[in-house]
Amino acid sequence: MLRRYHLVFSTLLIISALTVSALSCGQEEMSDKIGVVVTLQPQAEFVENIGGDMVKVTVMVPVGASPHTYEPTPGQMTEAARARMYAK
Repeated sequence: MLRRYHLVFSTLLIISALTVSALSCGQEEMSDKIGVVVTLQPQAEFVENIGGDMVKVTVMVPVGASPHTYEPTPGQMTEAARARMYAK
């Protein structure tokens, strides 16, 4: 009986690992654009003019917010960690 539980647990563990690895590989391959994070909107326009369709720009400080008092959201921090370039 105990051996059967080990077999079921091992099978579920392997299936879960394969599923996670397949999903994570698919996300990277879907995006051919280079991730660039900038602080302000004018910088985003500059990067978009240079990079064109090859870049995906994320602006950290929204329009109208003060860059001196702004704190990034967890989602923005994740996006910044995944970006290949940060222009400030």
